[in-house]
Amino acid sequence: MLSKKEHQKLLKKYAEAVVRVGLNLRAGQRLIITNATARGVPPPARPLVHEIAKAAYAAGARYVDVIWGDEEMLRIRLQFGPADSFSEYPK
Repeated sequence: MLSKKEHQKLLKKYAEAVVRVGLNLRAGQRLIITNATARGVPPPARPLVHEIAKAAYAAGARYVDVIWGDEEMLRIRLQFGPADSFSEYPK
């Protein structure tokens, strides 16, 4: 099992690979991090998302924005919201 320090080091390396290789982010670009299938990034992904944001700024990103998901709010909407409102989404 990895220590917390080793785990953090691997997260940082993975985030740098995501930004530099996977995204090929260039200086001055903006980065929006979200998960369309889950309607936002789930809270357990927070440590990785923070490292990706740091790596993006280190690569010269102008702005990094994260759209966080809240599964409990989605459940509340489905349980208590009017049925005819489910086709409405933010613009």
